[in-house]
Amino acid sequence: MNLLADTYAFSSKLLQRTPDVSADAIGNVLQQISIASPEMRTKIKQTDPQVFVDTRFVKEAEEDGFVANLYKGR
Repeated sequence: MNLLADTYAFSSKLLQRTPDVSADAIGNVLQQISIASPEMRTKIKQTDPQVFVDTRFVKEAEEDGFVANLYKGR
């Protein structure tokens, strides 16, 4: 196999087929930013992580069968 095929084979086992970002994951990122940037801490604590998450396009791609078609035969 070549490098690209090997990389794909390895990565495809680790990554989700459908990208999914949760408010919890965004909250973790915000927490790390507040640690690295104390001047942002107050504003970050007042921010709801959900405002950064919009899953409607991913849900639509799943419902329409787009994601399933990407992985047909794999």
